[in-house]
Amino acid sequence: MDAPALNDILYLLTIPNIGPARIRKLFLAFESVDQLLKAPVQNLTRIEGIDLKLAENIKKGGDAKCVQQQLAQIKKE
Repeated sequence: MDAPALNDILYLLTIPNIGPARIRKLFLAFESVDQLLKAPVQNLTRIEGIDLKLAENIKKGGDAKCVQQQLAQIKKE
């Protein structure tokens, strides 16, 4: 599996209570953010450290606008 794209990592980081360890586990279970977001809540809760509330937050999605702002700031710097 290829390394996840920076924008995918940033997107997941905009979801409350998601950090590097959980992101690593999510990418071990799913090949892409698209796959992850399409997965049923029940599949997400099978991943260690992902409870029902967090799975529901994942399904709501992250803040794409925030990601675009962060990427723009990175390019600017």
